[in-house]
Amino acid sequence: LNSAGQYNGSVMSSTCSSTGDPELLAISQANGNNGSINDVTFLKFDFVAQTSSFNFNYIFSSNEYGTYQCNFSDVFAFILTDLTTGISQNLAVIPGTTTPVTVTNIRDVLYNSGCASVNPTFFDTYNVNQSPSATVMNMRGYTVPMSVYATIIPNNPYSIKMVIGDYQDTAFDSAVFIEGGSFNAGNIVCNDDAINMVSFLDINNNGTKDSGEPNFTLGNFVHELNNNGNPAQIYTLFGNSYLFPQNYTDTHDLSYQIDSNYSSFYTTSTTYNDFLITQNSGITTYYFPIINTVPYSDVSVSISPNNAAVAGFNHTNTITYTNAGTAIASGTISMDHSSNVSLSSISENAAVTNASGFTFDYINLQPLETRTINIVYTIPSIPTVAIGDIITTNVSINSNVTEVNLTNNTSQSNKVIVASYDPNDITESHGETIEISEFNTSDYLYYTIRFQNTGTANAIKVKIKDILPSGLNEESIAMVNTSHDYILTRTNNELEWVFDNIFLVPQIVSDELSQGFITFKIKPTSGYTVGTIIENTASIYFDYNPAIITNTYSTLFVETLENDTTNLSNFIIYPNPTNNLLNIQNKDDMIISKVSIIDMLGKIIQTFTYNTSNASINLSELHTGIYFVEIYSNDTKTIQKIIKN
Repeated sequence: LNSAGQYNGSVMSSTCSSTGDPELLAISQANGNNGSINDVTFLKFDFVAQTSSFNFNYIFSSNEYGTYQCNFSDVFAFILTDLTTGISQNLAVIPGTTTPVTVTNIRDVLYNSGCASVNPTFFDTYNVNQSPSATVMNMRGYTVPMSVYATIIPNNPYSIKMVIGDYQDTAFDSAVFIEGGSFNAGNIVCNDDAINMVSFLDINNNGTKDSGEPNFTLGNFVHELNNNGNPAQIYTLFGNSYLFPQNYTDTHDLSYQIDSNYSSFYTTSTTYNDFLITQNSGITTYYFPIINTVPYSDVSVSISPNNAAVAGFNHTNTITYTNAGTAIASGTISMDHSSNVSLSSISENAAVTNASGFTFDYINLQPLETRTINIVYTIPSIPTVAIGDIITTNVSINSNVTEVNLTNNTSQSNKVIVASYDPNDITESHGETIEISEFNTSDYLYYTIRFQNTGTANAIKVKIKDILPSGLNEESIAMVNTSHDYILTRTNNELEWVFDNIFLVPQIVSDELSQGFITFKIKPTSGYTVGTIIENTASIYFDYNPAIITNTYSTLFVETLENDTTNLSNFIIYPNPTNNLLNIQNKDDMIISKVSIIDMLGKIIQTFTYNTSNASINLSELHTGIYFVEIYSNDTKTIQKIIKN
């Protein structure tokens, strides 16, 4: 209670107990602090894990900060104990280390010049130097929000002990604050007032969800408030979704809309109209039985990049394949990739690899079942690859039965190799240019939005907004892949993905676990022609922080470019992107005879003649944008995309 309110410098010390704690003392001594631990307070409870991870957010504060931060190493610990094995570990540590969080392990020289800073990145605020109105707690100083994270075993019993104590004295208190709602040992929906919508395949046509009847995922829920004529489309990964009331006087309409690609094979007539959510009623479930009217077969495949393609590092992709038909399917998945990368790992041990990819025989893919394959590329360092080179991956799937739709049996990803990157971005799988002759009315654009928690504490909730430009047909949207469970709501051209209780760990805890992505497909609106540009930008929100605005991804439709021979491995083109000078180096010392610069409409705007194995071109007169460089050498022609800054 003494720490509540604004900082006033009063009640710097209090006596909570007169005892120590052997576990906390051992942690302090292991850190080189051999003095006593006094005035200990602890909270301990048992729990059973529901998931494979355990985490929450906290802030450590102390009145030792400032005058006494050099020597008085007040310490606290979060001690997690496996009650089956008896093994314990302290989770309150400096990220990436086993060093406990103490006053002397997180301090800033700005507030006591008698000792050097230690981990100052994790120190946040020193209240003594501020006016009271600018402070939020009655403690001298405190850390940034930080995270506790541990891998645990589902359904296994554990205990957690939160313990804090004074070092060497009982004066100048320290405290720890746990963020409300951040404790995560399994995401459980509380018994709040809510609507739970469930769509399912009604195999026996009795209107009731019976055992063995799977959730139906080939469509979306439709929710309308107060008959306002502006319904929201709600898309989910598993065929169920929750809605929480904003106002208990609102009336609700619910229905289900089957994806237009499959509406001729299914029917549904269930609707719920003009109902209220009653206060203190708990969760009410509304079922939507979907009836199959015509048996059919259809399998699909897609590929999504999970992270940036950085020269010299690994690049991870997820292949997702689905049985959208009504019969069990078996068949083969084939993948091939460009020669500028090598396949270092694949999650399917039964896959047969070759120099350019792999094949994999899948069996017994159940109706409405989705499976994934993770692949990892090794990208060479510069100059073996150049910034701006494209990693191309092609994936295809076939089935042992005749399918009604073959347009979803192939997928391609074109990922640009970069040197540095923003972890929150948007890309499209075709690349920044699409030859209009290679794109027809049945084709989709495939957007991937990546996000990463680069803070110091778990992100409990992530929200992504995308206001679609007029060049995209919002009614054609369909989800392809995602890293986490989500709810997508579409209102006209406004898309909003919500990842509730995602507990995305910070990058300093785990680079891999701090990342997430969504991939969706959508068609351009009719009428696109050569020169049409579609620009898309997203906004990413971590908890209640301001939006992170992604890059704007531009897709340009161009004429078909003639390309007799393309052999990018013969040339190193750098720097790309470039401000002015572009260098072209032939690795085989072949003679370059001519170089042309071509704009995005296929028009040659500059031509240079050479008789040398290397060339340098001054592009200072070009406007900022994307161009092609066409290189003639020994009767062959190579075309590569470049970016002029």
